[in-house]
Amino acid sequence: MKPIGVVDYTTAYGKPLPQDPFAMLRLYPTDLIIAYLAKINVILFHEPDSRSQAIKIFEHVFLKPQASTVDYQRTVDQLLSHEHQVIFAAQSISYLIKESLLNFRAAEGPEIDLKLFNRNVFDTILIYNKIVYDTDGTQLESYEGLWQIALRQQVYIRDFNALFYTVPIKFLLINRYFDSTPEGRQIMASFQKQLGLGQFWNFASTFLRLLQGVLGNERTGQYIFQRDQVPPQALELFSFDKSANRDQLSIHKDIIPKPFYELDENNYAVIDFSYFRYLLDQGVFWTIFFNSSLNHGDVGRQFNIFRSTIGKDYFERFLVGNLMKALYNKKHHVVIDCPPYEDLWIRPNQKDLIILEIKMADLNPLTSEGFDVQRFRDFIISNYAKPKDEKGGAKGAFQLARQLRLLENSKADALAKLKIGALKKLNVYPVIIYSDQALDVICVNSLVKNIFEEYLAEEPGFSFTIKPLVMIGINTILEQFGYFTEDPTNFLALIRGYQAHIRGKQKDYLRFGGPFLYYEQHISFAEYANKVKGRPKDELTQNIQIFKKLINSGHFGPIDKPLQ
Repeated sequence: MKPIGVVDYTTAYGKPLPQDPFAMLRLYPTDLIIAYLAKINVILFHEPDSRSQAIKIFEHVFLKPQASTVDYQRTVDQLLSHEHQVIFAAQSISYLIKESLLNFRAAEGPEIDLKLFNRNVFDTILIYNKIVYDTDGTQLESYEGLWQIALRQQVYIRDFNALFYTVPIKFLLINRYFDSTPEGRQIMASFQKQLGLGQFWNFASTFLRLLQGVLGNERTGQYIFQRDQVPPQALELFSFDKSANRDQLSIHKDIIPKPFYELDENNYAVIDFSYFRYLLDQGVFWTIFFNSSLNHGDVGRQFNIFRSTIGKDYFERFLVGNLMKALYNKKHHVVIDCPPYEDLWIRPNQKDLIILEIKMADLNPLTSEGFDVQRFRDFIISNYAKPKDEKGGAKGAFQLARQLRLLENSKADALAKLKIGALKKLNVYPVIIYSDQALDVICVNSLVKNIFEEYLAEEPGFSFTIKPLVMIGINTILEQFGYFTEDPTNFLALIRGYQAHIRGKQKDYLRFGGPFLYYEQHISFAEYANKVKGRPKDELTQNIQIFKKLINSGHFGPIDKPLQ
């Protein structure tokens, strides 16, 4: 999560928001509004520096009818009061796009005064900046207050590196998973037939090629494509249907899965290139299900069955299980994934034991879209910190607690299997591996860790040392996998470094207080890893080769044809 400030209508003009926030644009054709907003989005996607973003948007979007000598750099500097402030935010523009599509207006009527239209678009953007980023009264030194800010930033669909470097790895592994069984090959064959894009990889490459074209453009990035530049099946399946009558729209359910927008019969705009991330990552299993032989009968029920299978067979066993076995593959390593040792026990050396609880669960997109902090908290607890009760079994932290008790009660033969001597000399690292990048935000690890520690405090003592619980996202493992494979001790070293960082910041906060130190003591493992290790592009590119080598070696199952 980046601490940012957003210039809004109230601070820029000293006025309250108008009663109708969309009033200034209501009479303009929707195609024109979307063309402007999509152009802004491609610049935000293309240019990482917020000041440069604003200057380019003024220069390339808010065009003057005649030659202009406006000093946009001076204009931007007058609006921005510090380096972490932005004028244009893709997150608030998403909500303005939603409102524009909900109030669709055909391209008809008198000639448009472009000068007035430019001013109205800019002012309406500032209005929606205020609506989306209005956190006045938010308590920054609280989980809920920081979640209010984090949910607004949509990091889970706006991670550039994940889109370009972990998505290709996931596609390689998903393809390998489905290709490993006759049933999987049948599902993939029906998916490929329905989409008409050939091999599964072609689905990803269709969107990645468009992205490469954007980033290769030295001006501001292409965002309008002619019909013949995009496969017709992609346009048919993933274009927003502006002809449909709607009383309501969801950004996540209606717009993000349909990122193409038809401007006319020959030209399509990409509403937001970050939306490709959903199609290629979070939404890929839904896309496979919906466009394959799996889609029959009760869609909701059938998808839940498919999703449950994917969570256990693909995410837990095939993906995370094989990654850990590739990482800990030396003779002295012990990796056990059979009952009663669940989900995965790893003894990397004589003094340490890692116990993994692996859980695939997706946050309901309407939770983040509505900035619903209570539902976000409920999602975390119900999936990762729930005790056994009348509604079902234990989840997450409480499953780890059960495994700790199993270890404490283990007999000599069981300890011998793990190559563990005296328990009193053992350090145990409880780790939860999760799938949804939305959980990379601040305070999630702290919440689950605290619930875990409160429960253990009421339990009878353990012979061994229990280290603080750590939650790690699968994207972080994929991004850092090259670093981990360089030396398997790096995985545990990064966990220890994270725990030391948290302890240090907790001490600092108790001594000095303040929202910054409160934030720092609650950062996620993903944010810590990115801060101390980074995500160098050469390493991320090398990761793809590492996974190709693993696949070709048969680590993820027998293959007929090696990957090139």
